Amino acid sequence: PVYAGEGNVSESFPTRLHRLLLELETNHPSGSHIASFLPDGNAFLILNPYRFENEVMKHYWPRMGSFASFQRQLNLYDFKRISAGPNKGAYTHPCFIKQYPLLSRSMKRTKLKNVGKTAAATTTTTSTAGKQREGETAASLKDDGS
Repeated sequence: PVYAGEGNVSESFPTRLHRLLLELETNHPSGSHIASFLPDGNAFLILNPYRFENEVMKHYWPRMGSFASFQRQLNLYDFKRISAGPNKGAYTHPCFIKQYPLLSRSMKRTKLKNVGKTAAATTTTTSTAGKQREGETAASLKDDGS
């Protein structure tokens, strides 16, 4: 099958995902067997992760290497995976609803955890250690000079 894919370069991950799901359902008879919105439109399910990764992702996210990378993006946009019940395995987000595609534009990517903190912690530690050594040097000079 041929997929539309590669839309607006500045299109956010959730907006592109929403478009992808609608295109799979409307333009590709077998597409809804790969991924689709649930009947109520409040969540979506990847029915065939292998086909999704190998047939669909490369058209919508050419630089995304694997299904695990796709799942990471879902996590960064705060999608929640349904862990029990008839919709187990589906992903949901209050701003990701089939009937309201423009709502997905309001979704923001969360900041990566611990990025920059390690450098800041290292700087703080070094800075504190440096001040401590300076203090020790000044104290030892005072002791030597008295």
